[in-house]
Amino acid sequence: MAKVYLVGADPGDEDLLTIKAIKCIQKADVILYDRFVNKEILQHAKQDCDLIYCGKLANYHTMKQETINHFFIKYDKRGKIVTRLEGGDPYIFCRGGDEAEALAIHQIPFEIVSDITLGVAASA
Repeated sequence: MAKVYLVGADPGDEDLLTIKAIKCIQKADVILYDRFVNKEILQHAKQDCDLIYCGKLANYHTMKQETINHFFIKYDKRGKIVTRLEGGDPYIFCRGGDEAEALAIHQIPFEIVSDITLGVAASA
């Protein structure tokens, strides 16, 4: 059954991934990941998983947000499980809200998987 997981991949430390995040990576047919995702994290993916880089810089976007949203629709129609890995919290540093809204508009089942955000944990 098709589903999208919006997963926070921490600030890159593989040891700080939640167990749920690792499970989402392991069951994904497709992983869309940004430039802050540690490549060691991608080693948890299935061997036949499609890894799609969609990193962005301030004035250079490898992939526009509309294209990322299109991938969600494309893979949903194919019955695929997609994990969208974002370095850091998808709702503080990234476009998680925009992506959740696009998924809801297109009635694509999705789940938000939070990470351990250092920005929030710093005060501890």
